Amino acid sequence: MKAITTAYSLANGLALELHERLAYAECARQAALVHRLKTLGLSKATGQYAVLGNLYLARDHILTPKQIGHMLHVSASDVARLLDALEREGSVQRTRLLEDRRASYVELTEAGQRLAERIVPAVVQFSMDAAQVFSADELQTLNALLARLQAHVEMLDTDRS
Repeated sequence: MKAITTAYSLANGLALELHERLAYAECARQAALVHRLKTLGLSKATGQYAVLGNLYLARDHILTPKQIGHMLHVSASDVARLLDALEREGSVQRTRLLEDRRASYVELTEAGQRLAERIVPAVVQFSMDAAQVFSADELQTLNALLARLQAHVEMLDTDRS
């Protein structure tokens, strides 16, 4: 950290530390979640779990690919890749709309429903376990700060387009 703040006089060490801590915390969270799910015999990519979980929680277990992309903050091609893998294994089914062949919706199959019924409680429990390190007030503060950071970073992203 010191090297970069020395090389770039305008660099704010605290801002750079925040950037690193957020990245490392996300890596640690992902690794711990994957490990937890593997202990339950679940070995999919976390993106696939996120798709299954969102479909499970959706009304009638149905979403459009665009809705899934919005929920996961990923591109249409990422959604297509995730859905291709889940469809191949029989966890989801895509159906084209008759009135607009370009549009489709995605729904859980029975196998996908059974899998999601194991995933969702495991992810909820993992989230509760991970948050135990904070008091309720600290969680409220952290969530508010992260929401503010997210909104600001999203604004920066739109500024460049």
